[in-house]
Amino acid sequence: MGGTIGISHDIGPGAFNVSYSLANADWDDAERDGVTLVNTGSSNEFISAYDEERELVHINYQWSPGHNITYGIELAHAARHTVDGRSGSIDRLQGSVIYRF
Repeated sequence: MGGTIGISHDIGPGAFNVSYSLANADWDDAERDGVTLVNTGSSNEFISAYDEERELVHINYQWSPGHNITYGIELAHAARHTVDGRSGSIDRLQGSVIYRF
């Protein structure tokens, strides 16, 4: 189960955008039903690195100071939680320049 929601709002010469995504998977039920995505070599063995939950947030601003060029900057945050209880997250800052020929 999961979904994504986002919003865009014009600010100054560009647009401010925010999006949020969440995905949940009930691997416990899948395992009980005999579903496996990886050949583990044993029907009693379950790969515990499957993600039980993933979250993703993007915040960016894009603007066009001229007719053929667009600049952008974005901050992204991602997090995951695995079936065996491990978790991790990462943050990324990136920029972009788009030139239209």
